[in-house]
Amino acid sequence: MSGIYHSAGSVRSHKGSVRSHKGSVRSQKSSVKSKSPPAKKGSAKKSTGSVVHSKSPAVLNVKEKKFNKALVAAKKALDSVGAKFHLHAGTALGAHREHSFIPHDHDIDLAVFYKDIDTPQKVKEIKEAMEENGFEIVSKLGSLKRGHEFQFEYKNGVPLDIFWVYEGEYRNKPYHLISSYYGACDDLKHQTCVWGYRPYRVQTISFLGHDYKVIPKKTLEDAYGKDWMIPKKFGYEEGLEEGGYKGFLKDYYQPRPTNNKIAFCFLLYDSVKHNEQWVKFFKGDRYPVTSYSIYSHLKMVTEKTPAWISRHKIKSIKTGWCEENLVFAWIKLLRKALQDPDNQYFCILSGECIPLYTYDETYEAITGCKKSRVNIDKNAAATIETGLTYADQWTVLTRREAELLIQLKTTEKGKAWIREIRKKLCPEGNDVCFCPDELYPINWFQHIYGKKFDKYIVNQQTTFTYWDNVHTSPIRFNSVKMAEMKKKICKSGSLFARKFNSKAARELALSCGQKK
Repeated sequence: MSGIYHSAGSVRSHKGSVRSHKGSVRSQKSSVKSKSPPAKKGSAKKSTGSVVHSKSPAVLNVKEKKFNKALVAAKKALDSVGAKFHLHAGTALGAHREHSFIPHDHDIDLAVFYKDIDTPQKVKEIKEAMEENGFEIVSKLGSLKRGHEFQFEYKNGVPLDIFWVYEGEYRNKPYHLISSYYGACDDLKHQTCVWGYRPYRVQTISFLGHDYKVIPKKTLEDAYGKDWMIPKKFGYEEGLEEGGYKGFLKDYYQPRPTNNKIAFCFLLYDSVKHNEQWVKFFKGDRYPVTSYSIYSHLKMVTEKTPAWISRHKIKSIKTGWCEENLVFAWIKLLRKALQDPDNQYFCILSGECIPLYTYDETYEAITGCKKSRVNIDKNAAATIETGLTYADQWTVLTRREAELLIQLKTTEKGKAWIREIRKKLCPEGNDVCFCPDELYPINWFQHIYGKKFDKYIVNQQTTFTYWDNVHTSPIRFNSVKMAEMKKKICKSGSLFARKFNSKAARELALSCGQKK
């Protein structure tokens, strides 16, 4: 298999091409798996002492018989050269859960420990023994000392992979490690995905008429999660990208720092409008160490409030459109987020926002800049009529500016400054007062930094909002309007965007970084 977790599926592909051999296309497997009935009382043990973990060979269907022939042939080959092996990944999952092969699995997964097969001669013996027993080698991946894998195909067309398992460490903890290739792995160092499991000892089971070694159930938990007994449907790429597989040590070769997190601070009524897009976005953080935090300020919790928003809510204050308390709600979010010393960047987001890029792309864009991002409009009416600088409230701050902003509420200097600037919000002869959330933060930064302002803050839009200079509110995009404006939106430098109907949001979210 090209992907190690074959409960769900794998495509034998590289750079988009589907692998085939002698006309037999190795297609992606689905994981619609059926749970076999419990064993009858008294059938839990054989006289040999091995655990009975299989159907009777007499009741196998055509596909199971075909797979079993390939597995038995591989066992004969590996036993003939004394190569200790065990069932792994999807084959082990099927053995433990279905007591057979997973119904829609398309290959067999075996593993050997590097400590047992650690010389070129032993590797050669395995290859020759497999070939003598009806297998043809399809590819050899990795090196013997790192990420080794054999991909074979049996004479009846059944693919079979053999992975090498290595003892290693990750973040100072011991692991058993294996590697997989292709797809999203191509973007990682060595074009390799590394997977880690708690060190395990194999156990013996009786499976389809023969005794085999197999990974224990705790390793299935490490590979598929605590709910590994529940069949799920996803392919290799989906498992990598959306978190279906567990144990993926995405930053194994290039460890991501643990003290450079982004705090996503949501200022909400009761929900995020495009919940599905945000859930998908955060699932994109496939690193073992979480690199973000979530905080939400809610007017109220209702049946519309997603659990992940409700879980991270802070104590709220009463707010209203264009009111000063919006700034103070923002400050409350920042004060809470600043309690985590690992939070280094702080995104202020509304319930109307959608992410334009994947999580990884967004993380790299934000942490790759050491300055806060504030979108200043020098031609805004507020600037013309009050002399104050206008800037969007939807911004990204570094920890330095986040700590500075909360001083508006925590220091006498900040409070006194607010009393003074408050007088400028409603110019004489003007029936409309300007909004504090668009004026307080940027002018406070300018007041503190003076001529050093550009050293710490870059004038860069964070959240795209479209104004047509006619309406007093931003334009809401439908699918047609979004398609017309997509190029402009994606080239704006923004990381997020606001005001879309559901269809437009689905089509645009996470798509700006997609390669054409």
